[in-house]
This record gives sequence, C-alpha cells and structure tokens, in this order.
Amino acid sequence: MSYLSLISLGGLVFLLAVLLIFVGFLILLFYAFLKRKEQPYSKTEGGIFVLIGPLPIVIASNKKLAYALLIVGIIVAITFLALIWWTSYFF
Repeated sequence: MSYLSLISLGGLVFLLAVLLIFVGFLILLFYAFLKRKEQPYSKTEGGIFVLIGPLPIVIASNKKLAYALLIVGIIVAITFLALIWWTSYFF
C-alpha cells in the first residue's frame, strides 16, 4: 500500500465514524420523542461524564446512575491509558 492510499483510507474511516455518530444521535432523538408521547409525565434523570486527560468526572441525578457513569469512565480511562502505552511502545 502506498502512503497516499493510507491517507485516503484514514479519511474514509474518519467520515464513516462521523456518519455513525450522527446516525446514533438521530436514533436517540427519535427514540426520545417516541417515548415522550407514550409517557407524557415521566420523571427525567440524567448525568454527565467528562474525561479530562485520564481522569473521569461524573455528575448525576442519582447514585445508581453516578456509579454506572463512573464505571464507564474508569473503563474509558484505562482504555485511553492502554492506547497511549501501546502507541508509545510500538511506534
């Protein structure tokens, strides 16, 4: 494979990733509207997960959701650190 074809392949993978993220947001949006019509008076709970470097920060409306987001944050942080180690070891 030539260098130019690797760049083209990288661009194609990037566009595919952006497209999948966009489709995922649309699916979540439509699902939220459909559920809202079925249950107009439901209690809404939510949370936020922010990854600053390898440190996960979690804010949630209840403890169960906070623990779930914290577990996801720890998994993402470990994956992030493993990828940094892997790329520095092999490249």
